[in-house]
Amino acid sequence: MVRLQRLNVVKVVESEDKARSLIARGFKRVEEADVPSTQAKDVDQMTVAELEQYADERGIDLSGCKTKAEKLAKIKEAEGDN
Repeated sequence: MVRLQRLNVVKVVESEDKARSLIARGFKRVEEADVPSTQAKDVDQMTVAELEQYADERGIDLSGCKTKAEKLAKIKEAEGDN
C-alpha cells in the first residue's frame, strides 16, 4: 500500500500504477502504508462514517451516494467485489 498526499488530501492506493497516476496529478509519496485504519473491519459491518473514511483512504468517490447501501455498493463496485 502506498500513501500519497497533495495539499490536505491523502490517498492510499494498493498498486504502483495507481500511485504513478496520482503522482502525475501532483500527489507526492508520503510513506508506505501498512494497513489503513479501516481495513481490518469487514466493509459490510462498517458504519456510514467508517465507509466514508474507507472510501476516502482508497480514493473511491462516493458523491451521489445518499444511503449506506449505495455507499457500500459503490465501494464494492470500485474494488470489484460485486
